[in-house]
Amino acid sequence: MGCKVVSMKDPTDEMANVAAPNIPLALASGSKSPEHLITDGFDANAQVASLLDALQRQTTHRPPPVRNDGAQFPVRLNVLIHVVGSRGDVQPFIALGRAMKQHGHRVRLATHLVFRDFVKENGLEFFNIGGDPAELMSFMVKNDKLIPKMETLRQGAIGKRRKDIRLMLGGCWRSCIEAGEGIDLTSDDPITAPPFVADAIVANPPSFAHVHCAEKMGVPLHLMFTLVSYWKGSPSLLPKPDDWQDHIDVTGFNFLSANADYVPPSDLVEFLDSGPPPLYIGFGSIVVDDPDALTKIILDAVEMTGQRALVSKGWGGLGAEKINRPDVFFLGNCPHDWLFKRVSCVIHHGGAGTTAAGLALGRPTTIVPFFGDQPFWGALIAFNGAGPSPIPYKKLTADRLADAIHFCLKTTTIDKAQELSEKMRSEDGARDSLKSFHSQLDLRRIQCTLCPDRPAVWRVRRTKILLSTFAATVLVQEKKLNPKDVKMYAISSSSGASPCANALSTGTVQSATR
Repeated sequence: MGCKVVSMKDPTDEMANVAAPNIPLALASGSKSPEHLITDGFDANAQVASLLDALQRQTTHRPPPVRNDGAQFPVRLNVLIHVVGSRGDVQPFIALGRAMKQHGHRVRLATHLVFRDFVKENGLEFFNIGGDPAELMSFMVKNDKLIPKMETLRQGAIGKRRKDIRLMLGGCWRSCIEAGEGIDLTSDDPITAPPFVADAIVANPPSFAHVHCAEKMGVPLHLMFTLVSYWKGSPSLLPKPDDWQDHIDVTGFNFLSANADYVPPSDLVEFLDSGPPPLYIGFGSIVVDDPDALTKIILDAVEMTGQRALVSKGWGGLGAEKINRPDVFFLGNCPHDWLFKRVSCVIHHGGAGTTAAGLALGRPTTIVPFFGDQPFWGALIAFNGAGPSPIPYKKLTADRLADAIHFCLKTTTIDKAQELSEKMRSEDGARDSLKSFHSQLDLRRIQCTLCPDRPAVWRVRRTKILLSTFAATVLVQEKKLNPKDVKMYAISSSSGASPCANALSTGTVQSATR
């Protein structure tokens, strides 16, 4: 890409449309009139004078690294969040994204199309990377080990997964640099949609493309996930081990604030008011081959314990249509933070977020794990006394589930769950995740030398002067900088010769979900 594009005088110029998200659109279109450069109280004449004065005083030496504790961060970034998975995987990143936006960052969340409304109603930008999370969950349930089963190979499911991954890899890359909302979406005209280029990437590991995109663009990468090998959890459940280094943070669960506008269905309210608090039983995004068989196990266990139950149909489609029992209510989507206040205990698949939501409200918990980190969360709950030992899905029976329900309803179990709740609710995972994100970034490498609230995109040749797109454009148009004297600048470099060679692997934030 030639440096001549710094002039930004051609409205169709590739750099103006793609790699300059922080420039006012009037400037990108080549307007020379200062009044057209005014945005949000921006005084163009004063800013140009300030830039020129700063350039005259600027030396070739960069200031020493700026230490920051993460609470205050002066640079406003375009933060891109990559998430592949279920709603439970997306929700904690929405909580983090909202915290980032409140701090002043521009936040784009790139994930599956089914979550578009969920992302946008929380005030974040959305980009569709493709892929069907329901198919992903079904595949994981059938193949819960490292190597897929022979039946899966015979059915050709591996080839289908490869095609899906190829689609999502491309979607993740386009989300780094494209305007609009991504694959198969036409709600925004790509010519008039606000440009976007990522200054930093936050991702969960299954989004596949994260490290490749970060290396190609030269931007920092921060990974967040629940698997034990990467860690994501609550200090109240299990503190950070002493031998973990500073680039790993255990920040607590990222809770999404309650939806004050939620109005429950009248029949749900009627059921809740008609008797003692019921059990909650649900398996979220898990898709099973035989939902009717699972439904029968649940109903038999409920009858054996003499309890009332709320059963979430979830993505698995538990068989509600064939059943009419006064002690069981089948419900659709309902916010956990509203619902769990009204139940006696929770039985679920062991997603980190559902686990956190139940424990934060002091509800004893039984985990029926399917794959991934779910057995770990079940074991951790049992270790803390807030529930029984987990029951693997393949070993689930009505008798075992009934025994687990009885364990949850013991006074000692309820007391343990309440103790955990008091500790966990003192944590603020989203705030601490944001602080961790900021503290891992080196301001010395990120800030524009002349406009320190903007990220550096260009470097003046033979100097250590770093320029934001805005600063470079103004200086070129004022003929104080030759476009040939600047080159593209990478905040992070994968080159071994770079002083920031390890920047892509540092700042691996491990907070917990939902």
